[in-house]
Amino acid sequence: MRTGQYRTLNAGTILEGVKVESDMLTGEVRFSGAPTSQKPQGYFCHMELINGFKKTVYMTLAEITAHGKRYSKSFNSESSAWNSNFDEMAMKTCIRKLLGHYGVLSTEMLTALTSASDDEGEPESEIAGMGNAETIDIPLNVVGDGQPAEQGPGF
Repeated sequence: MRTGQYRTLNAGTILEGVKVESDMLTGEVRFSGAPTSQKPQGYFCHMELINGFKKTVYMTLAEITAHGKRYSKSFNSESSAWNSNFDEMAMKTCIRKLLGHYGVLSTEMLTALTSASDDEGEPESEIAGMGNAETIDIPLNVVGDGQPAEQGPGF
């Protein structure tokens, strides 16, 4: 949140009976209908940046469980947070997935996520792909003679 780039950041549980629709072209996820039970069917995290960019990540209960089994050394332990606070761990997983792929991260957040992944045994490649929010590559337009073309306004 210290980046000042987030308008909204929210995570939660989707209960059984709620219809989940995903637009494969735009990546938008929509939830509709009323729950029919108090059992979770999945988890989500949603963010909106002040520049208008929005993204939602939804993971089914099966996807969350598979992720926990694969990356958490303590997943099957009796004292594991996965056993005592499954919903919170599931939401944390969605938050990390969303921020890791689409979020604007400060250096401090990147360090915190890297430290958390070391504790949980997640591969560094998942975190390494995040990069620094302040580093971007802008391709040059090249004209026919191989020389960079003049950049338009804003470059």
